[in-house]
Amino acid sequence: MNTRVVRWRLFIAVVAIANVVLVVFALGTFWAERTLDAQNFAHNSGNCFVYPITLFTPSDTMESTASRVKIFEDDTLLEPGHAQHEAIRQIGQGRFSHWGEQLYMSSSDNSDPRTNGRVYKIVYPLRPPSSVIGISLLLTAFVLPFAAPTRERRKTIYKRFHFPIMAISFSAVLLLIPMEMFLRTDYSKEHVFGAFQRLPSKLQPTVNEQGYRDREHERDNHDGSIRIVILGDSFTFGDGVADDEIYPRILQGQVGGNVEIITLARDGWGTADELAALRRDGFSYHPDIVVVGVVTNDPSPRITEPQGQSAPWIVFQSITPNMILFRLLDFRLNVLAENSGWKYGYTDWERDLYDPGKRYRGAWERTVMELSQELLLHRISAYAFLLIGPAQANELSAWKFKILDDVFSKAGFSTHNLLESYTSTFQGVTPTSLFALPDDPHPGREVHKFYANELWKVLKPETEKRVKSLGR
Repeated sequence: MNTRVVRWRLFIAVVAIANVVLVVFALGTFWAERTLDAQNFAHNSGNCFVYPITLFTPSDTMESTASRVKIFEDDTLLEPGHAQHEAIRQIGQGRFSHWGEQLYMSSSDNSDPRTNGRVYKIVYPLRPPSSVIGISLLLTAFVLPFAAPTRERRKTIYKRFHFPIMAISFSAVLLLIPMEMFLRTDYSKEHVFGAFQRLPSKLQPTVNEQGYRDREHERDNHDGSIRIVILGDSFTFGDGVADDEIYPRILQGQVGGNVEIITLARDGWGTADELAALRRDGFSYHPDIVVVGVVTNDPSPRITEPQGQSAPWIVFQSITPNMILFRLLDFRLNVLAENSGWKYGYTDWERDLYDPGKRYRGAWERTVMELSQELLLHRISAYAFLLIGPAQANELSAWKFKILDDVFSKAGFSTHNLLESYTSTFQGVTPTSLFALPDDPHPGREVHKFYANELWKVLKPETEKRVKSLGR
């Protein structure tokens, strides 16, 4: 055996060993430890503190709980991990989440980790990105034929196996890289494929100290303005639209300087969460009017409780969670599965929210009544607006709005179903053109303008009457 062949075989052996090491790392065999600097914690809201950190390991995403990070307070393991950020804010008690390049966490007793004198450290598995492993395997495949003992044997391997495999691999890479780069642009996120949980820069929400998408408001009403508090979920928070395009901001521009709009809304909230927010924050603003932005999934339990939704299928992202293209493929696969009835999806879950035989309906109706009684006790005018989204403006959803209308009306709210007005306003308009983003059926900017106009039509008489009573 000549020296050249020996060298090639040694080289390939080294590459093979390197691949084995990478695979072992990918399985999370090796763990690292890092102590957190107390001064780098920032208060997010409630009991939640945020720590910026970049780790050589996957984090949780909207689609998967991939993180295996553990957090210790002194020598005590904090738990549970993978917690809802709202649960961390409201309950805390050691809940945490590794999300992107940040840790969202709370101390065991909800004290401030910056000043409580405790040492916080994290332990996490070292895991290389799947792309690194893929490149290494391609490199191995590229050099493998050169380990053959004869030139004829190398040619045979190259023609039968090596060339087709490498041609397919490199063709795939040449297609994937430009596609992935395009998917990461703001233009693609906003106009072509969607955000896939990474919003375009101009649509990133700006929140106040309490985590609401609103400016800061004084608790005491020093200037004696009329105050309207709006309760809601992601429709009111404004997923997929810019700060100045959400309907509470538009409404603030319509009502005049003697009226103050205060928004208490967060993603995923139902009526139970909105009641909790009103008690926790809303009453302290001494509102004159409270508006509830009602949507079809409001009968869901509090966000701090199990929701009962089926987890999305994770197929392509099991290869790598870092590629937007794979999130796109999984998104489309889940849409196909739900539409085809292959899995218990969001539509099935939302239908079950209204089933009297399930655990949701009765508890929700009691919550609506409790919310009404709280407002009546504080002598606050109560309005409920049924917010129609582009995906709900059809006959299949009409029965849900009838139930929402009946429940809020019976509880004593001045209830306004916007379905008929929505249908009239957007007649002939393609529903998808009203989406916030191509992959996000939340209401877009035109629908938010519609909401603001409809709310002001109803609220204007009482609001102007209250302003006149102030002598202004």
